[in-house]
Amino acid sequence: LNLKPLKDVNKDDTPLKIEENIMKSNSSIYYGEKSTINDLAYGRGFLLCANGSHYFGYFKNDYFQNGFGKSINNDGNIYIGEFKEGLANGFGKYTTKNGNRYEGQWSGNKLDGFGFIICDNKEQIYHGEMKKGVFNGIGEFTNKNGILYRGEFKDGKMEGIGKVTYKNEKKYLGEFKGGNKTGYGIMKWPTEEKYEGLWENDTFKFGEYFWPNGNLFLGYFQNDTVNGFGTFYNGALGTIETGLWKNGTRDNINHKDNIPSTRYLSFL
Repeated sequence: LNLKPLKDVNKDDTPLKIEENIMKSNSSIYYGEKSTINDLAYGRGFLLCANGSHYFGYFKNDYFQNGFGKSINNDGNIYIGEFKEGLANGFGKYTTKNGNRYEGQWSGNKLDGFGFIICDNKEQIYHGEMKKGVFNGIGEFTNKNGILYRGEFKDGKMEGIGKVTYKNEKKYLGEFKGGNKTGYGIMKWPTEEKYEGLWENDTFKFGEYFWPNGNLFLGYFQNDTVNGFGTFYNGALGTIETGLWKNGTRDNINHKDNIPSTRYLSFL
């Protein structure tokens, strides 16, 4: 092994020596630089653990990895990057034997800061902010169903303002809570239909639904169906129907009249 340091990790000028086959009580083997002051691993070295895992990189104060290094677990997972006291800290890349990849800023062995994740043979991809290994902050996520989300995350779920684009080109822009569309938002379909208004747990609550033929409904919804008080505007006829609605059907119409669209829009 060439143990000539690639960079100055011995900033406090600790005098070093090189030793090999140093056995510890846990049967691990260390080969590399050690301090001549306290005989602890210090500098660049190689550690082979009893379970087959091994590490090559920088050490400080015995066998704790400090600085840049490469760790290969006995299960085949690999981490390359910065360490502090034996844990991934700083920038690094972790790759599993099945091809999953986690790359970015680490703290305490978890992604913390900006990260990049690829899982399930590229069927799930995330890049953005993370906290303690969980999506938190601004990020972008895609999955195998062709759904693309860009926006805010909290505790691993969509929360705040975001935009979703579906495989069928349907798009939603608005508020999320707990991973669901909740609050104010706009949904647009490739057919040019559009809903704009309040949502609760991914369903319409109160808002406006627009059709490409000029029709419009303003009112209450339940389970994505017109339910409750509302007003329907017929774009072709220029008429308004206001009243109670049940499961998409007019129930007890209170008002019907021919009103020009300009007057109706000003009414809204």
